[in-house]
Amino acid sequence: MNIGQRIEKLWEWRIEAWTWFRGAGWWIGFGVLLCAWVRSLPENHKSSWLGLMLFPILLFYFLAEGLEMAFADLRDKDLDQVKPELQSTLADMKANQEMFLESREYLVIVLIVGTTFLTHFEKLVIPWWPAPIETENKAWCLLFSLVFTTVPFVWIAQGPPKSLAISNSEAFFRVALWAWPILKLIGRLLQILGLFLPSRGLTWLTHQLPRFRDGRNLPPSNRAFVQAALRRYGSVNYDLHFVLEIQPDGSCKLIRSSLLYVLTGSERNEFKWLVQFDKPIKTAAVDARLHAVPDTGENLDQLRKCLDAVIENNPFEKTENISGRVMVGQPTVQISGNDVRFRVATFLKVPDELRQLQIPTHHREALALFSECKVETEPGTFRMNFSPSDPEEFYFANLSSACQKLRMTVRLADGVSKSFSGIRAEATIQDNWVARETHRLGDALKKDLREINFDLAFPLPGTKYSLYWRLQE
Repeated sequence: MNIGQRIEKLWEWRIEAWTWFRGAGWWIGFGVLLCAWVRSLPENHKSSWLGLMLFPILLFYFLAEGLEMAFADLRDKDLDQVKPELQSTLADMKANQEMFLESREYLVIVLIVGTTFLTHFEKLVIPWWPAPIETENKAWCLLFSLVFTTVPFVWIAQGPPKSLAISNSEAFFRVALWAWPILKLIGRLLQILGLFLPSRGLTWLTHQLPRFRDGRNLPPSNRAFVQAALRRYGSVNYDLHFVLEIQPDGSCKLIRSSLLYVLTGSERNEFKWLVQFDKPIKTAAVDARLHAVPDTGENLDQLRKCLDAVIENNPFEKTENISGRVMVGQPTVQISGNDVRFRVATFLKVPDELRQLQIPTHHREALALFSECKVETEPGTFRMNFSPSDPEEFYFANLSSACQKLRMTVRLADGVSKSFSGIRAEATIQDNWVARETHRLGDALKKDLREINFDLAFPLPGTKYSLYWRLQE
């Protein structure tokens, strides 16, 4: 570590220490306020037992605040997405949504009013102060009441529960489950009294405005689809990349790299990829490596950072190399005209012991499987001289499963004197043209005289992505 890095580390430590110091100072100040409140109760002819009332008030406020945030996150989820023991309560809250929201607000107001009553003093006893402070001056009384009711509610009963509910709404919903019957009882009482009617009338009027007349109708999320496919099937292709280089004699060199994200415990532990050409395969080789990585849960941004590091071959807590088995078999005939296809089949199996990895920094694990297949074909694989009646040359990739990113590059080697022309791209499903996906592919297509490529995010599963071209002098 050089001197610059040492200074940077020291500065970071200083900032962190100063942050902890300030936080501890505020908590010490709150402790002084709490002691002043407890000692002031008997001086103002209030029972010291009232001091115990603060804790259930803060607890219920804590649960009510977090439960509202958790319900807001879960209300548009299907019941089968949450744990079975939560489904009936969530369904009941969905059916009584307005009652829950309004009864919670009324309860919170009552709790704050109660806390304000408990902090209204005429004499204020501050620790280590020689004598009680007379608070006949209303400003002192108001200042203490505002500070004491603001600080604990924000620090203890508002900020933390909302943060916890945002990070894991299902877990918080489970913790605060017992608060719903109490809120429901309060809601029934408020319904009998009709206290909901004014606010619901105002809500109805607001819904008549054009902006609020229709419900939310967001377009489907590509990111959510990929994440759902991962959770459902146990694996997803994060990055699938084809690089095809055409040589002067019409042979080609292909590099097919794939980064697969696999959840440990997934039913699938064998993976197979096929590369095929019309001409014989000259050489083929594969390299594969397996990385133990954290399971990022529902956070796709965290998944992207994690797997980008795998592509860059950054070290992780545990890294294992696994062997890839490449098979260049005899030509296999497919019923497709008179075409004879030559295949390279890559088989990769994740050993059982590596599917049960334990990563110390995370309670769940996943595997990042990076494979790279290199293929070289015999001369004449691609046509180098075109007459007007000759068909186009093409290369395609079949996408069978959900994928985060599909990339394809077709380029001419240095010794090729020709250039690309008539370039086009197409997306089809079972030979049927998919207009929207083809237009999206066309927007992503970049081309010049020597290279064609596209970088497509969230390609459509079950689609064949094809590049077509001709060569000219």
